[in-house]
Amino acid sequence: MNVIRLWGGLGNQLFQFIFGEYIKLK
Repeated sequence: MNVIRLWGGLGNQLFQFIFGEYIKLK
């Protein structure tokens, strides 16, 4: 369960980073 939560947190950070870069390019 903790591993899944950890992966969820990493995925969220990655998504926010990609979204931020996308906004910059736009």
